[in-house]
Amino acid sequence: MLKQLLFGLLFLSASVLVLAQTNRARISVNESLTKIHIAGDAISPNLVIENPDSNTPARVRVELVDPIDMVRSSAETEAQLKPGANHIRLELRAERTMH
Repeated sequence: MLKQLLFGLLFLSASVLVLAQTNRARISVNESLTKIHIAGDAISPNLVIENPDSNTPARVRVELVDPIDMVRSSAETEAQLKPGANHIRLELRAERTMH
């Protein structure tokens, strides 16, 4: 079931909610450098978030989404994004369901 859940992802829905409205530069997740580690039920995305501007406080949230757009797990953290590449690691737990 875990593999079905992962295949149903639109990658890994990750959003960076910038708390400081003064930062007008585009903060983004570098998907090609982002890695996902899976061990049992634990899923640990290591996001690479690019910040082209100055230090910016942010709330980072990831969601594990199944093929019918149901959120199966999520994690969130507060981060201080420095200029350049920032590595943010979060922990998700995959929900096991019987089918």
